[in-house]
Amino acid sequence: MILGQLGALGVFGSEALTDQEQVLRIASTEFTVQGNGQYYGFADRDNISILKFKAENNYQGGINLSNGYFDFENNGVDKVLIEVDHTPYFISSDTQAITMSKENLICRFGDLDIPYDYKGKINIYLFVGNDPDGILIANKVGRYQMMVSYQV
Repeated sequence: MILGQLGALGVFGSEALTDQEQVLRIASTEFTVQGNGQYYGFADRDNISILKFKAENNYQGGINLSNGYFDFENNGVDKVLIEVDHTPYFISSDTQAITMSKENLICRFGDLDIPYDYKGKINIYLFVGNDPDGILIANKVGRYQMMVSYQV
């Protein structure tokens, strides 16, 4: 038994959560994005935006936090996808457009390659383990509307 490891048996248990249990814990938590939700992408530029998500409730427990924010490295997140609503434009952690570092989601919105002067609402999905559908962690109709503007 490993002391301090959070698992299905509690703090002192050694049985790790299944992917589906972790998906349910994350999905049942309400998150608030730090900042005002306005992000900018510049064509052919490497400027970055850092997104952080504060857990407003953690009913199920078991969500790992870093400085009060969702910890991307220690919650089983394998992939992050950010899509511009109602368009084919997206960026993913499968490329260098999104990097996860503890509580920081480091995004290069310039990699969206959406039309000049376009403004669109964004949705953010997390993929954990073998879950093919993803968890919608932030969206266009949440407490804060997240927007991206693309400029030259």
